Amino acid sequence: MFECVNDRGVRQCGFCSEFPCDIQVGHFDPSNPKGQRNAVMRTGVLAYWAKHGEEKTIQLVKRVHGL
Repeated sequence: MFECVNDRGVRQCGFCSEFPCDIQVGHFDPSNPKGQRNAVMRTGVLAYWAKHGEEKTIQLVKRVHGL
């Protein structure tokens, strides 16, 4: 995914005009039973980041994880 982001010249997937795409949503370890769920969660976090900024995203993730 780094190569794709780099090629498109964006900071992260959430800033890409193609987001969400099959590459990003489909990027997970199939041997991990929570892999696909994690990919969907990551998609949500990246979308939130693109809309609300890095600082609010950090606060959200900390809240969700009880940090």
